[in-house]
Amino acid sequence: MSLSRPITEPPTDDARGIGAAGRVPTTVPDPDGGRTGTGRRPGLWAFPLYLAVQLCLLAVLRAVAPRFFWFDDAQIQFMPMYWWLGRQLGDGSLPLLDPDQGMAGNLTADMQNGTLDVLRWPFMVWAGDQQDLVLVSTVHGWLCLLVLGAAALALLLNHHVRPALAVATAIGVTTGGFLLWYGPAWTPSMWSLAALVWLWAALSSRRWYGVLGVGLAFAAAVGAGNPYIWPLLPVLVACQAYERWRVGGRAVLRERRTWATVVALLAGTVLSAPTLVNALDVAPWMWRLPPAATIGAAGTGTNLLDILVGGTTLLNASSLPIFSTTVIALPLVALVDWRRAVRGPGVVTAACLWIAAVLWTQLPDYFLVFRIPFRLLSVVQVAFGLLVVLALTAATTLTRRRVAVAAGLVGLQFVVAMMRSPVLWRWHVIALLLALAGLAAVVLLLRSGAPALRPASRRWVRPAAAATVLAVCASALPLQLGLQSTVQERYELIVLDEDQEGVPIYRPQSGGNDVGTTVEEFRQNSFATDTSLTVYAFRAFDDFDDRGWDQGVLGGNLNLLAGFRPGYGSLAVWPEGVQRYVRADYQSSLDPKQRAWFRVPEGADVPWLDILSSNRVLLGVEGAVPLSIGTYFAKNWDQGETRDGWTEYVRREPLPGRVGLAPTGGVSVEDAAPNDGVATLGEPLESYTVSTGDDEGRLVFRTPYWNGFRATLDGRPVEVSAFADAVLQVELPAGVDSGRLEIFFEPIGARVLPWCTGLGALLLVVAVGTGLRRERRAGADLPAR
Repeated sequence: MSLSRPITEPPTDDARGIGAAGRVPTTVPDPDGGRTGTGRRPGLWAFPLYLAVQLCLLAVLRAVAPRFFWFDDAQIQFMPMYWWLGRQLGDGSLPLLDPDQGMAGNLTADMQNGTLDVLRWPFMVWAGDQQDLVLVSTVHGWLCLLVLGAAALALLLNHHVRPALAVATAIGVTTGGFLLWYGPAWTPSMWSLAALVWLWAALSSRRWYGVLGVGLAFAAAVGAGNPYIWPLLPVLVACQAYERWRVGGRAVLRERRTWATVVALLAGTVLSAPTLVNALDVAPWMWRLPPAATIGAAGTGTNLLDILVGGTTLLNASSLPIFSTTVIALPLVALVDWRRAVRGPGVVTAACLWIAAVLWTQLPDYFLVFRIPFRLLSVVQVAFGLLVVLALTAATTLTRRRVAVAAGLVGLQFVVAMMRSPVLWRWHVIALLLALAGLAAVVLLLRSGAPALRPASRRWVRPAAAATVLAVCASALPLQLGLQSTVQERYELIVLDEDQEGVPIYRPQSGGNDVGTTVEEFRQNSFATDTSLTVYAFRAFDDFDDRGWDQGVLGGNLNLLAGFRPGYGSLAVWPEGVQRYVRADYQSSLDPKQRAWFRVPEGADVPWLDILSSNRVLLGVEGAVPLSIGTYFAKNWDQGETRDGWTEYVRREPLPGRVGLAPTGGVSVEDAAPNDGVATLGEPLESYTVSTGDDEGRLVFRTPYWNGFRATLDGRPVEVSAFADAVLQVELPAGVDSGRLEIFFEPIGARVLPWCTGLGALLLVVAVGTGLRRERRAGADLPAR
């Protein structure tokens, strides 16, 4: 029993009509924002208010840091690939493989590309028509944040959270922390988190469009290219099933809504099946960066204390405020009766998601096939904010002692933030005052219906408190922008000893600040346009701001913006066989120690360096090319143009198409098509005219081998395999005279894609139809007013 007198009488289980903040209507609110007992529809004003505030904050972000979403992996990998894929999709074809992107050529192997995710195609098609990549990246970032925030708001309204508090919480969980400061770099994390919360909101809805959302959101979460979030999907679905069972018991099994949800989940599974099946199919041929050799765990795990008490200005080791969530979340923990709260709707789900995500962040950097699991900090920040507000709604306990404890938690946040970066004490003080103001406003909001308040006071206390809570939660973004501006000033003063022009805020990730922003700029700057050749780049991309811009050849996927396919791309999934002979980092910058390049594989008369090269090779940059490699090309190839630190070499006896090893034993081959295109479903990737003598023969290509290749000779299938477990090889029978050899690439994910899309759409129609029928039947049973 509390020894301190309650500020308002806390609700009890047997006190009907008492909720999280005083007396509520006896009519149960519609869980999807429908009319309450007062005749209001909170969703009608809550969603417009949320959108207005969120868009204003994003506009501020755009004004302060125009390139905020155009940096790091978003710049070097994701946005150029989305743009390029969109161009291909806009022309009516689904690209599956491009050998002229080298080890990155299998566009289906890396699920982050979204090649087999039909839900991402509309954005790609739109992106392919754009000329400004800053716009593309910004729209992608805004879209993810708006979907996440709207889903969070819908979820909170579904669970009867006060609309003003719901809007403030939705703003708070989307504009700060790991999600905002790391998410734009690794874009799949933003979209997958938005899909996860969208799925949660849809599962909690009783409307027909909730059923539709279940199917689409599940497919989006699985196909988003973020496998780190997959373990949370069964946690979410299981917890929501438990909550339904807890309320309805066995009767849940007889509800149409239950079976409509099951069918919708099945539809989402079918829609995402091509991505999943293809990932399993490429697994035997893929390679990922291994961890460093250690006795213990290799990792830079996040501090658990920082995760639990993280405030708006708490910086991690990289000087980023990645631990923040809704400003009011931590102090409100003290105002919840947690024993009763766990019986409230949504609380168990939020708690399980939060605990699972926290545990996931404590894993080492390399765990099974996963790298850097602390990426799920974004789930931690969102789940924690939602958990506290849902629990507060279910079981508020408002006493002076608890309010004092809440203020103490705010003080703890301040102390920890000061311990991490005392030099930024002014910003910590501002964050402390804002958090205390937010706590006071929430307390007033919860007391606004108390009998102790005079009727005249109630009229202004509630709107003033609601406006203050919203302003405090929205203040996190401007506060963190100011904080990072100060960090940037100190970084320039202490580390760089010069001003970093055009960089308003500090972020430790590679910025690419000197890289252009429009397709026209890339085309004018590129070493070559609308062509393909093999580039061997040594130390060309060491400057993370330049990325090779000054010399016209860029790292990762950026060259695609100029129509330049340099024999490489961004690498998250390496073909295991080829990477044994070519050592390259994630942006395809080569290791100077390429000893395996000069090995001559069994059955060949030239080294791998020759086999993996096209007829034109660009070698650079000057001064960084290993002597042995430069000497090899100088002796065995013809030297061409030299400019901007790059030297071009041409094969003395050109090979047709993508053939990598000159045929022997009476085999002859000629191009029967341009053989410089991209593989699409049902169409040949390459066509050749071949002849063999009295003996069988083979053709070896420079294209890395993956499951999904097949070949026909005059319409009849011939055997394909992996030469030296690395590149494509086609077996040819004896006695062929001017036969037409066609090579196809049709991975299993692409083959099942049309069937899965059709079946998934059909299942969604069935699920929605079942939901609509239930809703109409429920409406017919209501008494006439």
